[in-house]
Amino acid sequence: MAIPLLIILFITRQRTLETKLGLVFLTLFLLTTQAFTLSWSLLDFCCMGFFAWNSPCC
Repeated sequence: MAIPLLIILFITRQRTLETKLGLVFLTLFLLTTQAFTLSWSLLDFCCMGFFAWNSPCC
């Protein structure tokens, strides 16, 4: 995760303010989508197997 952020920081040194804002919003969008997919995979793991019988998250 650190390498794409370093690449974005390197690119933003040579761009205008509009491109910087676009890259910031793109980074925030990617981080939020990764958080959503992580939470969904944790929810699927919680619903599998023995936990499906008495799981509060299903």
